[in-house]
Amino acid sequence: ENNKTDGPSVLIVGASGSVGSAALHLAVSASTASSVVAICGPANVEFCQSMGATAVLDYTNDYVSELSNQQFDLILDCVGGDDYY
Repeated sequence: ENNKTDGPSVLIVGASGSVGSAALHLAVSASTASSVVAICGPANVEFCQSMGATAVLDYTNDYVSELSNQQFDLILDCVGGDDYY
């Protein structure tokens, strides 16, 4: 688990895909990120947890309400499209 407190917060949409999982790995292990939130499908929640994400949200649930009070310094959208915003 990532216990850093002063670094940037990161949100990765599509965190279980090839680009997203590489970004998740970098954000967790090679940066000073204070939190790394991953959004993925239900079949990949455990995978993203095992990669060290601070929090993992299933995109098939109402994850937007869980993010409404959070601010992120970096958002990486590996999915694209209009469905998420």
